[in-house]
Amino acid sequence: MMKRRKGSTLVSQLTGTGVFFWRDLYTTDQKKALDFYGKLFGWKLNAEFPVSDDETYYIIETNGQRFGGISKLSSDAPSHSYWSSYIRTPDVDATTEQATAKGGSVLMPPTDIPNVGRFSVIADPAGAAFCAMTDNMPEPVPFDNDVADGGVTWNELLTTDVEGSLAFYADLFGYSVKTSEMGPGMTYSMLTIEQDGQSVHVAGVFQRPEQMRASAWMTYFKVANIEAAREKIEELGGKNVGPVLEVPGTGRMSTAVDSTGGYFSIHEYA
Repeated sequence: MMKRRKGSTLVSQLTGTGVFFWRDLYTTDQKKALDFYGKLFGWKLNAEFPVSDDETYYIIETNGQRFGGISKLSSDAPSHSYWSSYIRTPDVDATTEQATAKGGSVLMPPTDIPNVGRFSVIADPAGAAFCAMTDNMPEPVPFDNDVADGGVTWNELLTTDVEGSLAFYADLFGYSVKTSEMGPGMTYSMLTIEQDGQSVHVAGVFQRPEQMRASAWMTYFKVANIEAAREKIEELGGKNVGPVLEVPGTGRMSTAVDSTGGYFSIHEYA
């Protein structure tokens, strides 16, 4: 995982291709999920958009900024609740076609969202799903010190094929790859973009733990105190998964499951 920057002259807002700018929670119980995350992170419901007679899409905000949504997951869906990230691209049709050529699978072809943009859902060659999107009015994404409590601090791919995944995403979004040693025989890879003359880490790629059933993207949310957040997770009907891990220069992190079964991680800054 990235080491956090110091000082106020470096990048604080991310723009352009390859930025993770939106995320959706697909859950069987939207109101329960909104209550859980609202009480845990202070998220608020920003807007509701009817999708069908019995389905509504919730837009959520933190610190006054819209950053994601909560969608309904069918009760007979083959998976539990899960988070899905959106990665910005200037041409979603070309990106989707390229993903197929590189061994990915198209789960949803490029589709228009009126007045918002055009997106597709793709599974990489190892099976991890994500959304590629060309948004009509791209907004900067808070980064590092500018991320408020409850905001997204990091995106991490846990996969059975690290090298193949690095090549796949680099081809699609133009990422550069950097690595760091995390201990004997443990290498952490990072996807980076160039912005304002600097190399900026936007996501990590790591070997999937054996206990995970499938390769997937993990989203990290900022908390002020990780012990207090872990206690709150249990109080709200969620469950902590594993211990708190400390990464020098980055902070402390742990993984949890929300009250509807969706996995996420929390991050207390160093």
